[in-house]
Amino acid sequence: MLLKKLWFNSLWVCLCGLAPLANAQVDKAYADVIIEAYYSHANPKYEYFYGGKGDIYPLIMRPSAVLGNNDQFVSLPKGSYIIVGFTDNTIIDAPNQDDLFIEEVGRAGDQAAVWVSANAKDYVYLGRAKDDKVTSFDLADIGFKKPVIAVKILGLDTRGASPGFDLVSVRALRGSVGERPSPHLIPRHVRNNPPPPPSPPKVVEVKRVVEVVKTHTTTTTKKTEKPKEAADNLRKALLNSRLRSKLHTLKKKKTPPKTQKITKITTTKKKIDKDKKKKKKKVKEAGAESRQ
Repeated sequence: MLLKKLWFNSLWVCLCGLAPLANAQVDKAYADVIIEAYYSHANPKYEYFYGGKGDIYPLIMRPSAVLGNNDQFVSLPKGSYIIVGFTDNTIIDAPNQDDLFIEEVGRAGDQAAVWVSANAKDYVYLGRAKDDKVTSFDLADIGFKKPVIAVKILGLDTRGASPGFDLVSVRALRGSVGERPSPHLIPRHVRNNPPPPPSPPKVVEVKRVVEVVKTHTTTTTKKTEKPKEAADNLRKALLNSRLRSKLHTLKKKKTPPKTQKITKITTTKKKIDKDKKKKKKKVKEAGAESRQ
């Protein structure tokens, strides 16, 4: 009886000791470092990477949100990419199984192109990852025999409520988990300097402040307008309107005053009377000469 108890206890201790090792092996299968990240500004609403956590999105997110086993995602709009790396392990081609797994959330038809590299410099195209599922890849399909230490994921569209390929995680199965890579294969900037935190989208706030200032200045200038400027503006408006043409026509059709016509008539009447008198005088003189 005592032997049975001792055997059971020893078995329980062994199982409890192996459980953390199994979990550690699973954790090793996930990408654990960001080698490079590029945001293409294909979505002009944001100046940096965005994504979400569960049903809360879009939010400003760090690229490191895709590392490890998590419930967050980072959206990759067209042209944006993230290169994840493995420092605790590598990904190797295991026989009769898929090796690399990329998880995405959403049902908008998003896709991403995937590359793999054994030195974080030279990349080989592996295939396309699709939306709303875990896309699996087999390194044997492209004949890649070297241990993989870096994976590049590039967004190909801007679909969905959080536009772009919504990347959750990059991992490998236990059978495809290889040994720890040599330190010289990991870039120095990754080893010495972790990725900087994202900067908040201050540009949008600055634009709003500038717009408010502009509107404020316009209102103040309108209130402080001088009367001369107002008169000039009114004159310009009248000249540009249809009244300008009417004024020109009226100026051209000016009629002479009536007084001038009267003076002309009077002068002509006087001339006629003078001519008649002259004729009468001539007739009288001619009659007198004939009588003589």
